[in-house]
Amino acid sequence: MFTTKQLAAIAILAVCLLALLAGKPEGDASIAPPRPTARHSPGPDQGQSPGPKPDQAENIFAARYAAYFEKGIYPGLPVTMCEAKLLECRGLDYVACRESCRQACGLK
Repeated sequence: MFTTKQLAAIAILAVCLLALLAGKPEGDASIAPPRPTARHSPGPDQGQSPGPKPDQAENIFAARYAAYFEKGIYPGLPVTMCEAKLLECRGLDYVACRESCRQACGLK
């Protein structure tokens, strides 16, 4: 029939074909904050600390909360403290989660 090498080659080709046909999984959408090039970085004479402004932080938090708990899109590994704190909010409503994540996410 088939040799072991032929069966292995057929299996590898089948896996590659399935991977090509499957495409990206549904939960692979990016929910990261804007790229660093899109952020405003204040100069040394402006005296502001780098990071999102309170309004931006609120928008980012709301988008992440909606993605995690309303759409079911979770990051593979949390990158920031805000993402890690958000993952701890499972089972909490928006207001309680926002209060829990207030300091980590830079909210008012």
